Amino acid sequence: MKTLKRLSLVCFVIMFCIPAGWGQGFVTPLSSLSGDAQLTTVNMETINGKITAALIGMKGLVSLTIKDHNGNKHRMKAAQIQNLRTKIDGLAKLEMLNEKTKNLERLFEADFSEITDRKYAYYEQVKVPGKDRYVLTQLLNPGFNKKIRVYDKPGAKTGETSVNGIAVSGGSAKAYYVKKGGKTYEITRLKYRKGQFKELFGDCPGMIRFYRVPEFAMFAEHVLYYQMNCR
Repeated sequence: MKTLKRLSLVCFVIMFCIPAGWGQGFVTPLSSLSGDAQLTTVNMETINGKITAALIGMKGLVSLTIKDHNGNKHRMKAAQIQNLRTKIDGLAKLEMLNEKTKNLERLFEADFSEITDRKYAYYEQVKVPGKDRYVLTQLLNPGFNKKIRVYDKPGAKTGETSVNGIAVSGGSAKAYYVKKGGKTYEITRLKYRKGQFKELFGDCPGMIRFYRVPEFAMFAEHVLYYQMNCR
């Protein structure tokens, strides 16, 4: 009986502490790039320097110019870049600096310092699901990306909200690219409740029971829960 009471109390605390707006927990995709950066080309060459120009279109990052520490300029198309790390300012942080976040940190032991105190944005080559092409796009869940990596889908409105001066991923997001176990998915608002939630998290029965009615707006919470509670 005592064990049952303790379990009930834990469930109550978890449900109380998880914020209803957690679906806005991904970082917002940057609309421009500049400043200090490090990139690795598809030929595994590493370049450190400053981004002096970048072209971002409807399909994401198109090209950029980086000036290395020797003063040499490297003009590169997105297809030539395997991954990119660039410094960001406070407007690209998460809206996670409240008491509920502290409660979540204690419950899940997530590396929230990587999110709330982060200095960098990360871009990686992602294969477009169902197509023979790749896109260099931004990782949206640094700090809780060990099992599932969530990326911006350019043109899907994954970031358009600012709360108290802090940019967060907008609640009107329509889709994300997702990597799990070597496979890439396109997770969409329309298909999430109809089957994609179970497709992505079906190997964790406890999670399926906990989230009986999965809402797309809580996708970030689902990704965090899966990392901290599922094998």
